Amino acid sequence: MGSKNVTLYAKWSAEQYTVSFSASGGSTPTPSSKIIAFDSSYGSLPTTSRIGYTFTGWWTGYQGTGIHVDSSTIMSTSSDHYLYASWSPNQYTVSFNSQGGNSSTSSKIVTFTSTYGTLPIPTKNGYSFAGWWTDAAGAGTKITSDTICYTYSDHTLYAKWSSIGPLDFSFGKNGIATTNVINSSCYSNDIEIQSDGKILIAGYAIYNNGNFAIARFDVNGVIDTTFGTDGGVSTDIGGYTSEKIKAISIQSDGKIIAGGIVDLHPGNGDENFVIARYNTNGSLDTNFGTDGFAITSFGTDRDGIEDVAIQTDGKIIAVGFAEVLSKKRIALSRYNSNGTIDTSFGTDGKIVGDYGQASKVAIQTDGKIVVIGTSNSNIFLARYGSNGTIDTNFGTNGKVTTSVGSGGSYAKSIEILSNTKILVAGISTNTNEDFTLLRYNNDGSLDTSFGTNGITITDISVETNRAYAVEVDSNSNIVVGGYSFNTTSQGSYAEFAIARYTSNGILQADAIISTDLGIGNDYCSSMLIQPDGKIVLGGDSNGSIALARYIAYPQ
Repeated sequence: MGSKNVTLYAKWSAEQYTVSFSASGGSTPTPSSKIIAFDSSYGSLPTTSRIGYTFTGWWTGYQGTGIHVDSSTIMSTSSDHYLYASWSPNQYTVSFNSQGGNSSTSSKIVTFTSTYGTLPIPTKNGYSFAGWWTDAAGAGTKITSDTICYTYSDHTLYAKWSSIGPLDFSFGKNGIATTNVINSSCYSNDIEIQSDGKILIAGYAIYNNGNFAIARFDVNGVIDTTFGTDGGVSTDIGGYTSEKIKAISIQSDGKIIAGGIVDLHPGNGDENFVIARYNTNGSLDTNFGTDGFAITSFGTDRDGIEDVAIQTDGKIIAVGFAEVLSKKRIALSRYNSNGTIDTSFGTDGKIVGDYGQASKVAIQTDGKIVVIGTSNSNIFLARYGSNGTIDTNFGTNGKVTTSVGSGGSYAKSIEILSNTKILVAGISTNTNEDFTLLRYNNDGSLDTSFGTNGITITDISVETNRAYAVEVDSNSNIVVGGYSFNTTSQGSYAEFAIARYTSNGILQADAIISTDLGIGNDYCSSMLIQPDGKIVLGGDSNGSIALARYIAYPQ
């Protein structure tokens, strides 16, 4: 048998590999994987969906990178591998409802998960534009140019209008004035207006762990360099480590009374009442107390002044707290006009009252002293005679406690009205903290003709809203100042806020405004109404003392 050359041929069987499908944020594909032979087409591929996006195919790389794969693509990857869904964000029409105003733009196209970009600024005669909101009533979410669009359909934004504002651009820079005393971070607690229209704002500077700090601005919001050093005063009381001004008041001769807290030995809980007097140029008045200040101890762990008021006879009332066995109690002291303690008041010039903390004090025309604050998470009022004895004709044994909301309530500001009724502003908590107004009769009972059974609650935003100041304007409107948190795409930030009410506690139409002063949180702690009706809010913004002035349209 003969021999013969032969050729043998290799036979190949294509390997099979698992191809898995990553939806990249979309719904789970069906199937989520399939078996495909090497060098064969991928064949039928699953689909997926994602809210706010359009599916643009499968890719070998994440977010539309690598090679685009469709049913006819030949599989050339010799291993198990993933295909990734690619998405294109949808575009939606945003319509603008100016709610009685005039806008040059009626709609625009916005891309999902991108910022809204430039938004129109409508106008309305007699009103200030307070921004675009997702709800027609000015509730919901405030939308700015930096807000990211997460609404996955065509939608409408509604103009919000306020009869308060706009910012008075003749004041400071575009209606806002800021400063830092001695170039330190500063925080404000109170403002007052002088007889010449200049504005004092006081608090503390972080420099040296905390000093008394006062700045003065002229009527145009320009720092007054004739006051202190370059417009500011920083005082290290007695060489102690930490001092804070909580309140100021101006005497009839223009001198400035400042009350607050001095920490004699930081870390040891040795805080005391401290009161100082400044001359009109910002220098300490060394004829007052000792070298311009007086320190008062209640003999307790911690004491502090929260407010001061000047009587018609020049004596000075200070209120705050005295901490006894780690529990705060409402505390008062009175000083003679030279800064010495007035021993005819209370017991040796001092009174320690119920558990709680006083926040403000007001003096009636008959000389009686009304103190407000918080006791056991309730709004608290007490009235004293001019000698410091409790006035038993007020409330129950001289005291009134009012509970508002399910989560506590706190009195922050007081105004004695010309009809002797008492107006109190503060905070009450239900789901969130809200602006809260109460009006009391002269005997301490709630005035049920005001608001709803004597109380008005206002939810400025869906988040935290805190009222710290109340004033009555020349038209008998009630103006409340404070701050309100607003959520943007960058986070939740505090903004200066104002609300205005009728004399009977009814929120006026379009009478709420909030203002973002710039970067960071803006905390309003005080307010005043100028003789021309303009409203000035005082507080701090991102570590600077801050003022904002608003034009108020009458209603």
